[in-house]
Amino acid sequence: MSERQLNRKLAALVDYNFSEYLRKFRLRQAINLFGKGLQVAEIGDQIGFSSTAYFGAYFKVEYSKTFRQFELELMNKNIETV
Repeated sequence: MSERQLNRKLAALVDYNFSEYLRKFRLRQAINLFGKGLQVAEIGDQIGFSSTAYFGAYFKVEYSKTFRQFELELMNKNIETV
């Protein structure tokens, strides 16, 4: 199967091409790594982003928050539930 055909079929199934789907998957994986004491650069490395700036830019596009804002929100929710 060609790359173009794969992108077409994937877009029909999930409304994203392969690179967009992979990026969204990696960003969801990053959320699982928050709260484990890792630096943002380490999280970006572990999930496969080549640079912290690139990771930060797409994180903000996807979640409309920086990692720090997102992390603080998670911490506040955890404190409220305890």
